[in-house]
Amino acid sequence: AKAFHGISAEAAKWYIDNKGNVKGKYQKASEFCKSKDDECRLHCRFYYYRFVDEDYQIFKRNIKIPGISNAQLEQCRNRAS
Repeated sequence: AKAFHGISAEAAKWYIDNKGNVKGKYQKASEFCKSKDDECRLHCRFYYYRFVDEDYQIFKRNIKIPGISNAQLEQCRNRAS
């Protein structure tokens, strides 16, 4: 999940390729979620504000991230733990 760090050209390309589907670098979640309907806005804000819980552990659930499969996310979690 190189795109999470936003430090490489590959990550920058991922954000460009998924513009409109993911919150852009330096974009506030409240701004990105603004145009969504009420239910989508709730899920959107939960996704961007609560991806990591208070113990700094990644939530154990399937998350749809454009360009990154759940298997890749699981592999990243395993390497990080």
